[in-house]
Amino acid sequence: MFFASFISYFLIKFVPLWGLALISTFITFLGPLIYIQNKEVIDAQLEKGYNVANQQAQQVKGLANQHAGNAMKTVQGYTQQATAKAQETVNQYRGRSTSPEVKKEAFPSAPTHAPATEESSDEELEDEKPVAQPAL
Repeated sequence: MFFASFISYFLIKFVPLWGLALISTFITFLGPLIYIQNKEVIDAQLEKGYNVANQQAQQVKGLANQHAGNAMKTVQGYTQQATAKAQETVNQYRGRSTSPEVKKEAFPSAPTHAPATEESSDEELEDEKPVAQPAL
């Protein structure tokens, strides 16, 4: 289709429109007849073109795999370097706290006895009403 459009683009400068229509009609009806008469030769050329295209595709695929493998190794090296640096940083800060150091004397000692429990009756709980908080 592209080839026909390309040829007609140049032919339109020299051949009138009715001439292009006549040429396209001849090609449309003679193309299958020529193919039937030369089927073996045309099929052999198509097979040869297919094989060449397949070889080129395999070559491009091999090159792409090679470059992808090299890129993967490079990225893997960068990733290992970054991981090592991150591990080093984490290990460096692992023993330190992010907050300032707090002295042990600043905290009260924990109670050693059990807390005392208050006993309340159900009547006292019913008498207490919740107090609403003012809305701001």
